[in-house]
Amino acid sequence: MKLGIVSLGGKSSTDIAKEALKYFDKVDSLELKKFEVEIDEKGTKVTYENKKLDNYDCLYVRGSHKYSVLQRAITRALKDDTYMPTESKAFTIAHDKFLTMIEFQKHNVSMPRTFYVPDTSAAKKLLEEVTYPVIIKLPSGTHGKGVMIADSFESAKTF
Repeated sequence: MKLGIVSLGGKSSTDIAKEALKYFDKVDSLELKKFEVEIDEKGTKVTYENKKLDNYDCLYVRGSHKYSVLQRAITRALKDDTYMPTESKAFTIAHDKFLTMIEFQKHNVSMPRTFYVPDTSAAKKLLEEVTYPVIIKLPSGTHGKGVMIADSFESAKTF
């Protein structure tokens, strides 16, 4: 059996590839940035390094939030031909904290009261109505950036 690990080539992907050799005859490490997904009147085509992607029994796709649309496109395009342990929608959900919380809530995982608002004016209005302290998360922040704690409306409006 042949496994392709699609990733950005980090240490964890290298470790997974080494362990996977216990279960697969061949394991290829494939760089996510070298993939292209093409759509035309004939259908969808996935290429790697500008060539038709080899046939794999399993593709394990992983990587950064910056590539979630590409990850989703690859897994969606190949899902009927190759086993993939991760559903295509998972890349969008997993890289968005609010969508992740919605999925958890659907499966009865207890969540703190959480709001998502469309813009700054809606956020300011909401901040007048909530009970403090609150945690504020900006949608653009990653790796802890854009997360703030406010003890009062006065401290919240400074963000």
